[in-house]
Amino acid sequence: MIELWFVGIKVGIGFLILYAAASVTIRSAAALALDLRLSKVLVGVVILAFGTSLPEACVSFFAAWTNNTGLAVGNVLGSNIANIGLVLGVTALVRPVIYTRQAVKSEILCVLLSGVTVTLFMADRALSRLESAVLLSICIGYILYLVRCKKDLCESECEPAFSSRQDGTGKRLRHILFVAAGFAGLVFGSGVFVDGAIGVARYFHIPEWVIGLTLVAVGTSVPELATAVVATVKRESSFVVGNIMGSNALNVFFILAIVGLIRPVTMADTKFIEQLGFFLFFSIMPYPLMYFGGKIGRVKGAVLLGLYAGYIVWIARNFVTQ
Repeated sequence: MIELWFVGIKVGIGFLILYAAASVTIRSAAALALDLRLSKVLVGVVILAFGTSLPEACVSFFAAWTNNTGLAVGNVLGSNIANIGLVLGVTALVRPVIYTRQAVKSEILCVLLSGVTVTLFMADRALSRLESAVLLSICIGYILYLVRCKKDLCESECEPAFSSRQDGTGKRLRHILFVAAGFAGLVFGSGVFVDGAIGVARYFHIPEWVIGLTLVAVGTSVPELATAVVATVKRESSFVVGNIMGSNALNVFFILAIVGLIRPVTMADTKFIEQLGFFLFFSIMPYPLMYFGGKIGRVKGAVLLGLYAGYIVWIARNFVTQ
């Protein structure tokens, strides 16, 4: 019982660290975006998405290096599912997410592309180094596309604020340091949270493959959840969609690509195809949900959360039958 209390406290402390780090990251990234004439959507996709994807990267890279590629792949796919169903759903329930379709069109299409590409590549339950190299090349092209094609959007969004706000070099450096400190807090807090969650699971004798597919995936998605909730509370909705969609794209095109380059992936369990089907479903979901509108209200948030809950129930039942 003492051990359970200890790991429970670790989960709570980890989440508090994540919330504080997310608050610092959002505030500093917003100031830095204005100072550098960057779009908030662009910052959300490139800077925040890379930062909040670090936990997935650390877990997946280590798993691949230690020849546990199943855990690495499960973490990436599970994290993407959690980002759409759990993170976006909870965020919309806290406060409706407002966005412009033009600003997030490319991110939505990129997530759709990532789902279709991974499903086609891994339909044979394998991911080769060549296929991983293709994913990584798409990642590079995606980043270059954002930098080039959103230049006009950055100028139109940030010019008024920039003209009235000229931070000096010292303040700019301070913003960069705070963003870096926020990223470090996100990684450290996520580690504490995941470690505590694994402790709880082991206390109740839950197998580690279930931990990798669910608790580790959810745990490594906590940075996205913390960042998204803080952003929407601060009425920075532009960050929310950009961060979640960008993080999902990077999880596939960067993290999964590096995993496959480190060690080719082979999934022996035939049930992986079912998991791949869920991943494709949640990758397609943002397109009809967001492409033709400018708001994710509480009803849509509840639907997303309900779908994710159903997914977790499916995993639980599937595990119990084994």
